Amino acid sequence: EVFKACSFPVVDIQMILTRDVDTLNENREIYNQSGFKVIEPFSPEDEDYWIEYEQVIDDIPLTTKTWHRVSDVDSSAGVLKVRYSAAYGLDHVYALNLYEDRGVLGETAVISPETAVAVFVEDHMQSLEPPSVEICDIRLNYCVNQSGDHLYLRPAWLLTIKTMGEGVFEEGGQPIPFAEYQTIAVSANTAHIMEKETDLR
Repeated sequence: EVFKACSFPVVDIQMILTRDVDTLNENREIYNQSGFKVIEPFSPEDEDYWIEYEQVIDDIPLTTKTWHRVSDVDSSAGVLKVRYSAAYGLDHVYALNLYEDRGVLGETAVISPETAVAVFVEDHMQSLEPPSVEICDIRLNYCVNQSGDHLYLRPAWLLTIKTMGEGVFEEGGQPIPFAEYQTIAVSANTAHIMEKETDLR
């Protein structure tokens, strides 16, 4: 009802962050170390819940980044968060860069996720020494593409790619394995890596 009153577009829950009293008290020392002194134990009245939403069109979620010609930037695009607190109920609504659908410019067939994976693999293997990677997730999204002064929504398969590496994070320390994650957008209508296209309309 609040979203309707604010004329927000259609959204779906993306993530819920719960801060119940047990979790708050388990992390009191972290709060104290950060300078936020907590003398008394937290009570149930201190509990709150953050809910992040993603905008959806035709049951397809929109990305929270804007794809430009070179790379994806502007991580603040398409944000809607609300907070429910035990003491006050709904007490915070934060919305930024939600999009208004201005109509369809064209319709094309959507490639399969298997085809999108094949496009990525072919592009990845063109490197001189391609590292070993793992595809952790693939999902269909509308990507917000900026071309000139205009924004366009285009369907794309988003592949979450995991690459393992090693690094020394303190002087004299031992190498520690770590994982790096990146998201690759494969256009669902042109079957190209979206960041490498020259026409983003």
